[in-house]
Formats: sequence, C-alpha cells, structure tokens
Amino acid sequence: SESAPTGEPQSRFTDEIHEILGIGKKKGQIGIEYILLFGVVLAILAVLWVSVSGTLSDTRLDLNIQYAKNAVNEIVDAADIVYVQGSPAQLIVFPVFPENVNNVVIGGNAVTIIIDSGGILRNVSETTIAPVSGSLSTAPGRHKVLINATTAGIEIREIQ
Repeated sequence: SESAPTGEPQSRFTDEIHEILGIGKKKGQIGIEYILLFGVVLAILAVLWVSVSGTLSDTRLDLNIQYAKNAVNEIVDAADIVYVQGSPAQLIVFPVFPENVNNVVIGGNAVTIIIDSGGILRNVSETTIAPVSGSLSTAPGRHKVLINATTAGIEIREIQ
C-alpha cells in the first residue's frame, strides 16, 4: 500500500481542512469559544432590550397623556354645551381615563387630570366658560359622567 509521506501537499491540505473544521481542537477550547459567542449574543440582546424598554415607556406615557387630553376635552365640551343651554340641561358623557391618574380636579373654570409619570406629576387641563364643581374617581377605564347645569354653574359627577 502506498501512502503519501508527511509534508506532502496532500498532508498540508488535510491539516488545513482539519483546522478550518476545528477537528483536532481540544474540547475545552471549543467550549470556551461557545461560551464567548453566547456572551456576545447576550450583550447585544441586553442593549436592544434596554433601548426597546425605554421607547415603550415613553410611548405608554404619551398614550396616557393623550387619553387624559381626550377625557378632559370631552368633559369640558359637554360642560360648555350644558352651560349655554342653561338649567336644567344635562348631558351624560363617557370619557376614558388613562392609567396612573393621581387626581381629578374640578373647580373654578377648569377641569384637570393629574397623571403620575414615574414620580413626575403632569397636569392635563382645559378651561370652561362657566364655573364647574364636582368630583370624579381616578380609576382607569371608561367613566359614566353626568354634567348638569345649575343656577351656580356646572356640576360634574360620576354616576352608575
């Protein structure tokens, strides 16, 4: 049987193939390479996760503020309509309150929803053409609100 002596081109070719395929490497070296590759992938995923989480938090805050604006505008518009019609006019509206409502202030000539955005309080407020009074709960979701014209102004309260 004929075999190629070592150092021949066929042997060098075989050594290069083994090197490319990783044949002949120690098992520990292969294990460390996999661990390093896994660590790099985890680091990339962590950076992406932080970026997406920040964007999601900002979007949630923007959405809550927009819900509050819509709710305040709906209440104020109805209060102005009822005031123009005079006593005993009344309307029922169904505003949607966002999450994290800290307080609802109804008084003077304004309706204000105060939102807690991570420890920072943000006011969403609109003015009315008439004095308003009343109270609403801070629970998130749809509320059934009665807006009633009185001789003193506008009364705003939640009903069942």
